[in-house]
Amino acid sequence: MTATKKKPRPAGKAAPLAPRKAGEKDPFLLGVGSRIRAVRSKQQLAQETLAPMVPVERAYMGALERGERNMSLIVLARVALALDVEISTLVPSLSELKKLLPPLDEPPGRKRRS
Repeated sequence: MTATKKKPRPAGKAAPLAPRKAGEKDPFLLGVGSRIRAVRSKQQLAQETLAPMVPVERAYMGALERGERNMSLIVLARVALALDVEISTLVPSLSELKKLLPPLDEPPGRKRRS
């Protein structure tokens, strides 16, 4: 009997932080993306201006803002530097995270036994 290998996750596809329906975007990534967009807009920067400062492609920046891509911490740090804000400005607060993500004692998709 041969062991089955797990299929590798496609590049740029992160495991969901919370259970979602097919096609539904991750609420954490949406939160980060909307914060990036809000700060960029407040500074009156176009995606075309911000993207090379990070440096990433404009299309990738748009996908980040729409919560469609999961970025590395390095990219998050570069976005914060380019926007001249603290990283914490771009990440949901602890109280927001508690609303967005499942409790740590309950893994996503698992039900508690009574």
